[in-house]
Amino acid sequence: MSKKDLLWFTDNQIERQLKNPVYRITIEKRWEIFEEILLHNNIKEKQSMSVLDAGVGDGINLVFLNRILSKYTKNNKIFACDSSSLRIRRAKKFKFVSNFKIVDLKSTNYKSNQFDLIICNHVLEHIKEVDLAVKELKRILKPKGLMILNVPNEGCLMAKIRNYIFQREILKITDHVHFFNKQSFLKVLKKNKIIVQKLYRAGFFFPYFPLINIRKYLFGRYFEKVLSFFVSSQSADLIVSVSKSE
Repeated sequence: MSKKDLLWFTDNQIERQLKNPVYRITIEKRWEIFEEILLHNNIKEKQSMSVLDAGVGDGINLVFLNRILSKYTKNNKIFACDSSSLRIRRAKKFKFVSNFKIVDLKSTNYKSNQFDLIICNHVLEHIKEVDLAVKELKRILKPKGLMILNVPNEGCLMAKIRNYIFQREILKITDHVHFFNKQSFLKVLKKNKIIVQKLYRAGFFFPYFPLINIRKYLFGRYFEKVLSFFVSSQSADLIVSVSKSE
């Protein structure tokens, strides 16, 4: 694996995505859906929340969590975990986080029924024994708690065209072990008795990665919106809101 390929795993995602206008569009659309889910689940009525960013990475979603929780609730405690010590070291710059932990998501050692809210964003596709991870997330979520799970829609047709025709090198360097589509993702959740409130789709999965640069232009952003509306099955993200009733 070349040094360039290794950047796939080690480069700073805050610099690469959050501070890059082309990538930030994807993130902000994701955050809009996250906020919609939280409002639908009456976040305004919460006095305080215990929150986990499960698979925190470099901390991109901590920016959202701090902003949204400060806006609607008080006295919140935010926790963050990841399997990578490198990612945790970078995320520790977010001083409002109560605790960081290096963990295997299949066995976190958090207490059962600990969290009111868990966000797990672009993580499950990396875990071979995904059933164990989903069960663990369910275990640590409080009764009547809320989870937001997001995976890339890499089982869709556009993703297959990218991976098997235009950019076959991606399959050589990716550490993804699952290539979910709507059916396979929901099947995992159903198998583990996860109650899905609603499935959301975000963005459009471009079959050749450099095409996302059309977002630099107004017509490009409009074109992507049109595609995401009329060809929703080819979305970039699959996002579900999940409740725990027991």
